[in-house]
Amino acid sequence: MFETLAAKILDAANKHQELISVKNKGNLVSFFAEQNEIRVFVTNTNGFGHQVSTVNIMQRIISYGYNKNITCIYDDSPNADLATIKKLALLLPQIILNPSGPPNPITINGATISFQPTSTYNPADKIKFGITGGYDDATNLSVKYNTESFIVLQPFQWSKAAYGNSILFGEDKLSLDTLEAIGPRFTDRGFYMSDPTLTDQDWDLYMDDPSIGMRCEYANYIYSFAENDDPEEKKISLCSAYGMTDAYNGLTTLTSTSYYLLFNLALSILYAQKNSSQKTRAVILVLANVKDESYSILKNYFAGKDTSGEPFTNKNLLQFLKEYDVVNNAKILTNLSNKALENAIDSLVDGQVLIVSLPGLPPPVFNQMMYASDLPFVFEGKNTANLAINFSNPYYYLAKDSAGVLYPTVPLNAVENNAAAGSCQQIANSMQTGPAFWPEDNAQSAAFQMGNFTIETKNQGNVYSQYFSEVKDFYHDELNDKLLLSLFVFINRINS
Repeated sequence: MFETLAAKILDAANKHQELISVKNKGNLVSFFAEQNEIRVFVTNTNGFGHQVSTVNIMQRIISYGYNKNITCIYDDSPNADLATIKKLALLLPQIILNPSGPPNPITINGATISFQPTSTYNPADKIKFGITGGYDDATNLSVKYNTESFIVLQPFQWSKAAYGNSILFGEDKLSLDTLEAIGPRFTDRGFYMSDPTLTDQDWDLYMDDPSIGMRCEYANYIYSFAENDDPEEKKISLCSAYGMTDAYNGLTTLTSTSYYLLFNLALSILYAQKNSSQKTRAVILVLANVKDESYSILKNYFAGKDTSGEPFTNKNLLQFLKEYDVVNNAKILTNLSNKALENAIDSLVDGQVLIVSLPGLPPPVFNQMMYASDLPFVFEGKNTANLAINFSNPYYYLAKDSAGVLYPTVPLNAVENNAAAGSCQQIANSMQTGPAFWPEDNAQSAAFQMGNFTIETKNQGNVYSQYFSEVKDFYHDELNDKLLLSLFVFINRINS
């Protein structure tokens, strides 16, 4: 049991030496070997962040060798954007939904996962261990779900939780955020994630699902062009974009609009295509829910017209639009049916960019499309940030100016932010600027800044490429992640 985990940490003597001791390694392996049941809690918060983090933890514990019983307790309160069990079914396609109750248990690598809704679950037997990967509320999970201990972890940079990152021992709380043994800024630690690698069988599972199958087929079609290495076939450069979902009063988290963001993103790619040696066809895959009205405004922008349809008056902006022939080289596709997607990609030529609207992908497919992006991809949320820091592809991490620098600095005990992190944040935030604020100096425009960033990140010796590589080297080292360190704190505590 947990032999894989033991092997992973065998050579970790120079990291967290006191915590990751030979004794604690053995104790951790023995502890899980003795547990007939562990409990995992999945909250019902909006989006997928907390749910993805928790499922990732559950899968990792199984991958370490745990092959007994996992009780997955899911919040079935009705006030969620999507029922928690439906989110779980998108994350774990082995689940077959049952309209009259919880789904039947599933088996993953020998472990049996059963599902219990919070509305009816009241465990009589106390067990030793429970865990969650995201939980904001103040109810004590250790007490509520009858465990001697409950590890409460939060996604990367998440600071809105009542318990923060902590281990609950009944009524007692051990804060991981202030624990000296695991170093500073535990909130800024992420969850290790393996590289997204959907197999053909995985793709088939999603494409066969009637609720999401067609969207996944479209994604798979785009993915095949992004991953194509056959010189006889036409490849595309891919930029997956998230974080610009429209609400009734604008974007929900940024002081900008979806059409500002997509306008600057498209122009930056046209700039990069024209001013570098890599003149390819480009696709911006919009994974957010953007309204038709926003795409209409964006089309106006490409044609040199403002939000109301009146011509732009800024001479520098108009000159850029003319020089790059934006009205013809930037295209938008929102209806993908009847071979519209195939025809649009087939007609796309080098130096052009096609914006494709494809929201509603299940998280594993979403992650795969982000991972396949060879152009800087776009996001705003913490869960996607946790994905981004696990591989070295460049990205735009959108934030309000008041949020400061969200691009991480490693190591976590650094006194000052990495200068490259600050520069990346400034460039990413420039995307939020509307065309009415196009500067007199074109070099200061978002299109130029982002376009040059795209070009520079293609150079492996560039400061940006080095920065993203350093971040990946830290966060993609499993010995630096929240789960593993919290497990060692836990085992050290119960055996001390």
